[in-house]
Amino acid sequence: MKIRFETSPKFFLPLRSMPRAISILAITVASALPHARAQVLFEGTPKPGAFEINFATETDKELLVDTTGSEVECRNFLISSPREIQFEPGKRYKIGFDYEVHKLKSDATRLYYFLEVTNDDSSQRAKRVWAPKEGESDRQEFISTLPDSDGYRLCIGIANGGAITIKNLKIEEIPPPKLDKGFLYQGAMENDERLRFNYEGKIVNGGFLMNTPSKQWKPYFSTSPQELSLLPGHTYRISYSYSAENAEADAFMRHTCFTTDGKTLYTQRWAINPGQSDFKEIQLEITEPGSSFTIGSYGKSTVRIEDFTIEDLGGQ
Repeated sequence: MKIRFETSPKFFLPLRSMPRAISILAITVASALPHARAQVLFEGTPKPGAFEINFATETDKELLVDTTGSEVECRNFLISSPREIQFEPGKRYKIGFDYEVHKLKSDATRLYYFLEVTNDDSSQRAKRVWAPKEGESDRQEFISTLPDSDGYRLCIGIANGGAITIKNLKIEEIPPPKLDKGFLYQGAMENDERLRFNYEGKIVNGGFLMNTPSKQWKPYFSTSPQELSLLPGHTYRISYSYSAENAEADAFMRHTCFTTDGKTLYTQRWAINPGQSDFKEIQLEITEPGSSFTIGSYGKSTVRIEDFTIEDLGGQ
């Protein structure tokens, strides 16, 4: 962060006031330094210099993006500068922006964002791709804890052409979640990479809302083996509340534990009905490394998940 001081020739300070003035100045500067409190790396309309801006026009309040004339499939219209906006390894960041969709070039138009190190596709974090609707207005927010790599940048883009408005971008460093010993995940749900959410669902007021439109299997979310490790030989208590806002005949929910190669270690399913709500709790013993726990449903339904908790009960 650059701090610029301006002085005026009319300003005069008596010597007896200097110690107190220096103290006030020190407090002011400390409050502006990056680590004096939760650091806001950027807030407002994206600015050239802090970002590479393509196919867009900047105003005082928003960024107008139009890639409908481009023949290139994917266009990153906003890319942060690793020199101006520095994401530090091991730190946790919350990123959010408002958007409004004005035009879609085709039904194949997609919006997306991700964090990455330049020229390293394997480094991508917190990637989301979704199919917007014309006239859609919403806010995207996500949380990511970055691994031990320098030079991360934020990329926001459009695939297959479209026109949108971006505003109220905020990038801030936030503290890690405070959990009691033994709890891996507890409380309100956040898009923070410990859980991998289905992009068709939505986090609302600390819960997850998922609409399954047809008779097919739809995972709501799964634990991330990289960010939320389930250790072999350990037993975990997993619990959550759910409510079915609607459900057609033959709809059911299921939770499953998979290995990295797709083998099923555990599964349980049960029928759901409109208006049904319940609390689920299981104890799951992990036998293989890299395992993940998934919740989902089959059949047309709308289900809300709340108070998802994973507690490590210990192991051998």
